[in-house]
Amino acid sequence: MEGIKEILPRTLGKHGLIEGIQERRIVHDWKDLVGETIAAHTHPQEISRGKLIVRVDSSAWLHQLKFLKSDILQILQQKVGEEIVKDICFTVGQF
Repeated sequence: MEGIKEILPRTLGKHGLIEGIQERRIVHDWKDLVGETIAAHTHPQEISRGKLIVRVDSSAWLHQLKFLKSDILQILQQKVGEEIVKDICFTVGQF
């Protein structure tokens, strides 16, 4: 007899829903994933073809995040999977 832990991921994967759940997790858990300070100045907008678009509240933060990009990408890949987030694009804008 299989448990829900085995059945659910297999069923979701069969229907292509795992990626959507992981993408939603990034938005929902953003503060926990990147930390309170970064989260206060950023907001994940969307994920398309492995590229995460993140809005940043100022050009100063955009500049700082360019230095932190590889660290943030590594954290996200560890938590939600390399196949979900392959790159991050930061852009200044309102959120």
